[in-house]
Amino acid sequence: MSDAVYDLLIVTDATGSMGNYLNALNQALPEIIRISALTGCFSRIGVLAYRDYCDKNVPVTAWSGWYLPGDGKNTKGFSHDGLILATQDELLAFVRDLQARGGGDWREATKTGLAHAHEVMGDQSRTVMLLFADAPPHLSSTSGGNASAEQRNLLTKGPTPAQPHIKANPLHDYPYGGHGDLFADWASASNAVAAKGARVFGVINAQGAATVGPFAFLCVRTGGVCLEIDYAYDAKHISMLTVAVLLAWMGVEKDGSTASTTWAMRNPRVCEYKDQSGIKQVVSEEGEAAAQYFPTADGSSDRNTAADRNMALHSVSLDDLKQYIQSEDTPVADFSQRYGADAAYRHLVVRHLRDIIESDVSAITVNPVFGSLWRTVCNDRLNEARDELITAFGLKAQKMAEDDGRAAMKQWLEESYNYETEILEAIQGVAAEDRYPCVFLDPTEVFSAPEGAEAAGGSGTAKAGRFGFTRDELLEIGRSCDYRVLQRLGRVLTRLTYVTSAEHLPAHIREVSEDEVPRIPLALVQEKYKRKFWKVLLHTVISGTKLGARPAALLAALSLRMGMQPLRDAADAELLQWTDRWDNLDIPETWNTNCLALLLDADADFERRVREGVTARPEPASRVLTLDDRRLFETLVDYKMLEMNLDTTLQAEVGWRPEKTKVPLGPIAECSKCKYPRSVTIMAPGHVCGCCSDDAAGEGIDAEDYDTLIKNNVSADHDETTEVVWVECSMTECRAQYVIYNPEALGVRPKCHYCRVGGPPAPCVECTKCLSRLIWPEEYRSADFDAATFNCPACVSGRETVVHVPTTARALSGSIGWEWLLRNEGGKIAEPFVGRSLFYVVSTAGTGGFADKVDVLPPQGTGTPAELRLRGKLVRNPDDLVASLRGWVQSRRAEAGECSLCFSALSKRELRPACGRAGCGSRVCGSCLRGWYGLNRRGALVNVAALSCPFCRRQPTLRTVSGLGLAGLGGLRRAVEEAGQWVYGWCWDCGFARRFAERACAAGAPAEVERWRCEECAAAVAARDGSRGSDGPMTVIRDCPGCGTPTEKTGGCDHIECAVPGCGVHWCFFCAKAVGEAEIYHHMSAEHGGWYGGREFEEEEEFDEEEDAEQEGEGEDGRPLVTCILVDEHSDSD
Repeated sequence: MSDAVYDLLIVTDATGSMGNYLNALNQALPEIIRISALTGCFSRIGVLAYRDYCDKNVPVTAWSGWYLPGDGKNTKGFSHDGLILATQDELLAFVRDLQARGGGDWREATKTGLAHAHEVMGDQSRTVMLLFADAPPHLSSTSGGNASAEQRNLLTKGPTPAQPHIKANPLHDYPYGGHGDLFADWASASNAVAAKGARVFGVINAQGAATVGPFAFLCVRTGGVCLEIDYAYDAKHISMLTVAVLLAWMGVEKDGSTASTTWAMRNPRVCEYKDQSGIKQVVSEEGEAAAQYFPTADGSSDRNTAADRNMALHSVSLDDLKQYIQSEDTPVADFSQRYGADAAYRHLVVRHLRDIIESDVSAITVNPVFGSLWRTVCNDRLNEARDELITAFGLKAQKMAEDDGRAAMKQWLEESYNYETEILEAIQGVAAEDRYPCVFLDPTEVFSAPEGAEAAGGSGTAKAGRFGFTRDELLEIGRSCDYRVLQRLGRVLTRLTYVTSAEHLPAHIREVSEDEVPRIPLALVQEKYKRKFWKVLLHTVISGTKLGARPAALLAALSLRMGMQPLRDAADAELLQWTDRWDNLDIPETWNTNCLALLLDADADFERRVREGVTARPEPASRVLTLDDRRLFETLVDYKMLEMNLDTTLQAEVGWRPEKTKVPLGPIAECSKCKYPRSVTIMAPGHVCGCCSDDAAGEGIDAEDYDTLIKNNVSADHDETTEVVWVECSMTECRAQYVIYNPEALGVRPKCHYCRVGGPPAPCVECTKCLSRLIWPEEYRSADFDAATFNCPACVSGRETVVHVPTTARALSGSIGWEWLLRNEGGKIAEPFVGRSLFYVVSTAGTGGFADKVDVLPPQGTGTPAELRLRGKLVRNPDDLVASLRGWVQSRRAEAGECSLCFSALSKRELRPACGRAGCGSRVCGSCLRGWYGLNRRGALVNVAALSCPFCRRQPTLRTVSGLGLAGLGGLRRAVEEAGQWVYGWCWDCGFARRFAERACAAGAPAEVERWRCEECAAAVAARDGSRGSDGPMTVIRDCPGCGTPTEKTGGCDHIECAVPGCGVHWCFFCAKAVGEAEIYHHMSAEHGGWYGGREFEEEEEFDEEEDAEQEGEGEDGRPLVTCILVDEHSDSD
């Protein structure tokens, strides 16, 4: 750039409506600092915030101090002119701590902010000022106390106590350096800023000259540009616009490799004056001269002022800002020249690129400064950090969501991975006697799949090379060892042709140059050739492809797993150099099941060959993995595989459960009232059966019905061999079996008399064979009864009483914990089996002593297996269950499940309940779940069918739909009730379900709509915007009922949790009531017509079809029941 010294001063309104701007500043400032450090365009950077005079406890202005980007010491203290200096961390913290609050009227104390800015500007440097605002300054016509307070402050003369941002200095003992009076008038303030050599670039969130006019006047007067933006701009787009303005001022041009800016908003508008010939003659904000440039009357309703008529708005894209922003005299120089000549600058570039990749990798592809330096580094083959940066870039790009431009990032990265010149030099550097054996890919061999067959593991990209792979697919092993990645590279390894000498080289290959068919000598694995064989092997597939050191070692490990004998020695040589380098927590990609399993398999293959005498250890200590790493990796892989199999089906042997099953009567006793022989399981005290007891007789049954009840399914000839109906108490802690005499009246899950009345536990005896518990009161047991030899009637009659019941390890662990599955000494794993990644587990637990303290499926201690219970019943085959789990774990497989909607085979842990309701066993994948319930979205028509479960047609639980914005959707209840008469829409602005159109019979589906507004909101938007209109949502601001902070809802439901420190109130945005976290969803449902109720975290329950409604009849213990209806509060149809 030119020799002139420039400062960057960012001045921002920080009142309550400026939240998006402050968030944008947090996003843009780190990028601005990096641009300044890499280009040297600014000598100082500072941020100044202003509010208004209504906030008594908050200073009107706040100043960060000057940060010196070019100062390697990052100095703090005071500068030569007495102004405080800030470190980079302090500058970023200042912006991060700024909160949007205050602002009692429309206009703000912008004049005071400019006066403060004028004071801190340097006399020896020129200033570029970025000004953020959404409200105009107080003018002479402004009424109210805030405007008067500002005038008094600016016009104050005489010395005052030294200000906190300034060192003791006689010049600064006066307000605003003694120049406050210059800023009491807007025209005077603009002229003063221009005289100081500043250029102002405004980004103003407003419409109309009443707001934009004063800022446009300031910008034009100082040689800057004023940009008007919509209310719909979010922090991301404001940040992008801010950086684009600075780049245009710097004169930085995008080269052909820089991606176009992705822009989802309406373009900003440049505010210019049709006639600005007299702008320099305006010396006061009062009078007709000023009125040509900004309205001088208070208020904003008039859109036809002289200033409005004189203002011209030009829509401009970010890439075309340079047409309106005059760049500095000498644009930023070519970075590559400085990079090549200055070693310190090279280190600076690498450090900043590393930080950019970590914080916002996409900035490299859209920011021409970063993009130019990235290309320069990628072309620097001598820079040792190049491979590290490219690998880090690839890992970050892989983690990006597809909507964030992952495909574009991958394409950009692929262009950075061409090492063709370097690889050719390495091959040519191999001595003639070492050129063989070698490997190559024969272009005449055809390996394509049969027509119609899908190439497993391929991505289907159109930019695949001649062998059907893209460079990105080949390099993916550095980021993931997923089976699809290994399968893809396995196809490469199996297609390689291996030749031992030049004589064995096929004639058609001998006739072509090595540039056309690269031949990779295996000698490249030797140390004298810098062990490059595995790094450059994939050059045979796509020219210029080179792996990093770790991915190359993984490729070698894959060849050992696959048994590629020609490459075996080369793979051993590569992996033996990595023996003690795998236990490194700085590389998260290593710590996953697939990668660790690949290394374990390679290690096992090497050790097997050593045992069989096929391979000799080069040194006694030579190993693929150290003994400690092998134990650690085996433990981690087994742990993760066990977690993946917690929902795998196991067959548990438990005692049977009679379900109205006919079995011999067994022990009997005669009832003293009815004189019938009854099963001892229903006998009450005093030799009275349950049917004749006082409890049963007092149930209000008439005499005739009661007589029928007593005589049903009983006869005086009944003996112990007579078959009757048996059931089992459904209470888990009871599970007592007993006889019922009126089975047709039992319409609910059985519950014994003792559990129903809540009395003492049922007096039971346990069968020694099936371990079932039978009710047998002690007074009916004979004196010679021996419980140790008792067999139940079912076992005596030869029934199958020990049955196999499908269950899972997770279900069995519900009551006794994980101890039978995992020895976790000292809580080495703080929270086992909660779905955390292996990297999280090992990084939080630490690798030291992990394998000693953690044991997967440990040898069972005394009593542990016997404690396994399934629904209260003892599991008879715990050893078989553990063995079954061990088989799954050791084979590194997990039982697959199937999505009930798309029928895809997935891991069971990837499937979710379709609705979370009791009794609906359907499981669906995440995409289907979002696809079904996500059919309803803001601004579109309400699909009533998609509000319910696609299978059981009941309402889903709140937890199922909470992430889709449906949980608190007001008016939804009425939409469901009127679904037959009205079509409803989800209003884009108020977020409520409102009537869209009356439903016409057989008229077909209504046309799709986007960003639909209800009548009330449409009228409000029209009144706000007049004829200009707006596609953005209407801005609604409500004060937090806890602390009064103005709050704007940018998305989601109306449940707001205040983020202000010390507040944290949970409140409803629609009515601004503080109702508490526990009641918020119930409030939105009850008060605003929501449909999903107030149970935010409803649990899925066990389900029994007979549970939904009890019927009048006989109870589980043989006694009559009164009528009882169980109401399901979540469904009208049950």
